[in-house]
Amino acid sequence: MSGFHDGVAARTIYGEARGESDLGKLAVACVLRNRIKLGRWGHTPAAVCMANMQFSCWNQNDPNRKLMLELDDNDLDLARCLFAWRSSEAGEDPTNGASHYKVRGTHARWAEGVMPCATVGHHEFFRDIA
Repeated sequence: MSGFHDGVAARTIYGEARGESDLGKLAVACVLRNRIKLGRWGHTPAAVCMANMQFSCWNQNDPNRKLMLELDDNDLDLARCLFAWRSSEAGEDPTNGASHYKVRGTHARWAEGVMPCATVGHHEFFRDIA
C-alpha cells in the first residue's frame, strides 16, 4: 500500500464494497471522493472514512471492520479497491455526484423521500442529503 490515506481509502472500499464489481467499487470510491470535496466530514480520506457513523465498516461492532483491518497489504481484492480509489481521481463518477449510498432494499431515515441519483450493483446512491 502506498500511503496511509490511500490505505484507509482502499480498506474502506473493501469493507463497504468487496462483493461488488469493479464499477461498484469505483462508485463507493467516488462517494468518498465526493465527501472530501464537500468538506463536511473532513478533508482527507482518513478523516472522512473514520468520521463517526459515516462508513459502517469502521464502526466498532461492524463485522467488516475486523476483516478489512486484518487484510495483508498484498491482498488481491485490496489491490482492486486501491485501483478503484485511484481511478476515482480521473473524474468518471458512476454515482452522478453522490455523497451517500445504501444497500438496495434497506431502510435509511436520511433517504426517506429522496430519489436515488444512481444505482450500481447492490447500492443506491444519493446526493443533496442534508
